[in-house]
Amino acid sequence: MWQIGAYFEPRTTGPHWNCILSSPPIGFDPLHQDYVLIKQLEAAILRHAGGFEKFRVDIPQLLRRAIDEVIDSARSNRFTLIEIEKTEKTYIGTKIEILLRNRWRRNSDQARI
Repeated sequence: MWQIGAYFEPRTTGPHWNCILSSPPIGFDPLHQDYVLIKQLEAAILRHAGGFEKFRVDIPQLLRRAIDEVIDSARSNRFTLIEIEKTEKTYIGTKIEILLRNRWRRNSDQARI
């Protein structure tokens, strides 16, 4: 599957994380029972994202934005996911879904112009 690396980087308001996506997955077994479905899903995601390179750049920023908005370090004085409540972790997933939907809808609208 996709390989994601995360690392911490200091800044004046406290540490924050960055996310880097590596190259597309290699070695996913074509004999796996869900291979065709997963490849269709991958193709749809990359199509909506505008291709792998755009996905590689945009998605880590989108994840970062969603997490930063929920953690809200400036007001909450929290800096890691460990410090947030279970409901806030759930909201991060919802926030990511909303941001992805909005981003991909915008990409689809631009493609029609």
